[in-house]
Amino acid sequence: MPLRALLAQPDRAAFLDPGERVRRACEARGVELARLDEVTGRADFFRGMEEAIAGRDLVIADLSPDLYPFSANPIVELVAGCARRLDRTVVIVDRDASIEGSIGYERLEEGLGRALERLATEHAAAALPVRRTNSLGMEFALVRPGAFTMGDPDLEHAPPHRVRLSRPFWLGVHPVTNAQYAAYDGEHSSGIHDEYFLTGVTQPVVDVTWADAVAFCEWLSRTDGLRCRLPTEAEWEFACRAGRSATESRYPWGSDWPPSPPAGNYGLVGKSDPFPVTSPVGKFGANPLGLHDLGGNVWEWCSDGYGELATDGESVDPTGSPSNQHRVLRGGAWSTTEEEEMRTAWREVLEGSDSDVDIGFRVLVEAHESP
Repeated sequence: MPLRALLAQPDRAAFLDPGERVRRACEARGVELARLDEVTGRADFFRGMEEAIAGRDLVIADLSPDLYPFSANPIVELVAGCARRLDRTVVIVDRDASIEGSIGYERLEEGLGRALERLATEHAAAALPVRRTNSLGMEFALVRPGAFTMGDPDLEHAPPHRVRLSRPFWLGVHPVTNAQYAAYDGEHSSGIHDEYFLTGVTQPVVDVTWADAVAFCEWLSRTDGLRCRLPTEAEWEFACRAGRSATESRYPWGSDWPPSPPAGNYGLVGKSDPFPVTSPVGKFGANPLGLHDLGGNVWEWCSDGYGELATDGESVDPTGSPSNQHRVLRGGAWSTTEEEEMRTAWREVLEGSDSDVDIGFRVLVEAHESP
């Protein structure tokens, strides 16, 4: 259904106590709004607001001082909090943008336009195939756009902050294997570690630098006529959490510590799996998006240069420091033994020219091209 037609349905978009200016701006864009303000008189106001927002794609809250002579901050937090929990698009409008996180009347059209663009992207993503396979037989799983809390309050180098990814993408279901990498570079060998071979065709390729991983993605782009690259660390973490809360996805396998035996290929003492080094990809369970080996097996290069994470407001499609030659790795590996390093938010850092027997990568395909 076209976005305009979708939003023209009164039960798909809503407003809270709209001013005339907001109403006119919405009408100019073909957005018909249903009222939400009747819930403000309910005794169960909080539940009523969440129920009202749950059924809408777009929520516009007009919290201007002439409508709310008292402090509007609690209402802002309520509306925005409900929207975040339900992953809904919300536009907070304030006459002069005096309320934190709001847009002023003079930027109303711009703010509404951004909200509609986001909805258009989300509805387009809904029509994309959930799985795709390329010419090398690499499988990709669709990751739809959305917002999440990135980071971990217990990790100093990964403070919690809000991130929004505005575009869908496909992410490799597995890390790149030796067989797949050999199609690009037949001379590369993942080698041996303590007499254990790392060269099996279905084992992940290792001992590759960040530049090697980038070069493979560029070659794959030319080969298949698509846009391949390394994921940003925000994209990696978003895919790893897979719609679960920060608490539910403290580790790639969930929230329990210590992990149960099938959690992933880590270097835990007394582990029950038969893999002293890398395992063939896909030997451990998938996350809710169908992605394997995000926790353990190999550290995975991300595109980002290492730097401090922005914690003010909501970051949209962050890409890290482009000039820093120290690059971010995520996910832990078969050699990982420390609890902190197994956390979803843990950020490992290494010079981009370095490589090791526990370092590999996986490929992201931008979704406006078809793999």
